[in-house]
Amino acid sequence: MQSAGSTEVKCAVVGGVYRELCRFPRSDETWGSGGRAAAVIAGLGIPTVLYTAADLKTTALLSSLAHTFQFEARTDQIPVTYRFQYDHGLSAPLIWPPVSESVSLRFDVHAESALVFGMLEATPQVFAKRIVYDPQNPVSPAPFAVPPGGCSSAMAYVLNSAEARKLGQADDVVEAARMIAETNDLEAVVVKCGPWGAVVYENGRNERIPAYATHSIWPIGSGDVFAAVFAARWGVQGLPAIEAAEQASRAAAQYVNDHILPIPEEALDLNRDFPFKALKLRIQPLDDSDYHVYLAAPFFNIGQSWLLEEARLALRTMGLKVFSPCHDVGLGSAHDVAPKDIEAIRHSRTMLALIDGLDAGTIFEVGYARSLGIPVIALAQSTPEEPLKMIKGSGCNVVSDFVTGIYQTSWAAQRE
Repeated sequence: MQSAGSTEVKCAVVGGVYRELCRFPRSDETWGSGGRAAAVIAGLGIPTVLYTAADLKTTALLSSLAHTFQFEARTDQIPVTYRFQYDHGLSAPLIWPPVSESVSLRFDVHAESALVFGMLEATPQVFAKRIVYDPQNPVSPAPFAVPPGGCSSAMAYVLNSAEARKLGQADDVVEAARMIAETNDLEAVVVKCGPWGAVVYENGRNERIPAYATHSIWPIGSGDVFAAVFAARWGVQGLPAIEAAEQASRAAAQYVNDHILPIPEEALDLNRDFPFKALKLRIQPLDDSDYHVYLAAPFFNIGQSWLLEEARLALRTMGLKVFSPCHDVGLGSAHDVAPKDIEAIRHSRTMLALIDGLDAGTIFEVGYARSLGIPVIALAQSTPEEPLKMIKGSGCNVVSDFVTGIYQTSWAAQRE
């Protein structure tokens, strides 16, 4: 491995390489934003150099990844590589060791084009003609730090919706994108909106990019894949931001469904059929008494309560109005609780049912919703096949993965 140097390269990826662990579904991989993006861009036939920092053990692993995916890695040594631990793909990760407030590692990068991610362990100075910047910090994102005497002829930001709202100081992501572009003199701003696709602001024009209805969802790293393809197409090859973002959205869909790298280039061809349906979704306004989602679940022990809280948080984070009997009605007599829950089902667009344990009340709610024609997504991680017969037979969408259930519910909640 080489130390980070000053030789100009075709495409530089600047970002961290981290160990990523997930409990459900179980996964233990070493990628990080930098490693994953370098593999994606190199897989598109673009000479790619990754600039990063890692400990000795991770450096050896990264050397193998670089050889396999045909990119070059230039690594500065640090004592310990950071580890991200997730309960599930939408949970806030536990980062170990604790992130130091004083980041001392610095290095310079010179390239024709660069994809720059926010890093925990370094503050690199990047000099490039075209830069794509992804801050990777929804809590306190910062604008790209232009090095002294350095500027790029073109720059674009790729943000998630939380980062866009904070940087743009606006609740509406379209307005936030415009403010960010004008304030920072950017060519383009792309805002990723999870199950709702993406928004592109380019030359005063807004365009919505669709998400795709995949069969399963593996979200960890999907934003890295999106940013990588956007950087390859817009930053290196000079495509318009809207077309680059359309290809990036396809790449992210392929990744979340298959969890495989690199991304096949034919999957990005907008003139070819794609195995997943494009979803041009909008969250339509609700009447005051209506809900996007009725969250049916038992809450009688700590495990049930934890899963209920995680599901409610994930749905609300996606902008959905959720009715939860636990939170919105609470405990009470049968004559007090049941009519309120039934009325809420009648006024909900869809239902997410957490059915492990086969709680009688939850199963009744599922049946009542189906009798009204309301779509039901049933999360069953550890329930045998036989007890699911009536649930599947009544047209419920039964999934075994938490994140997939959340996304499927989000899509079902947005219907004409």
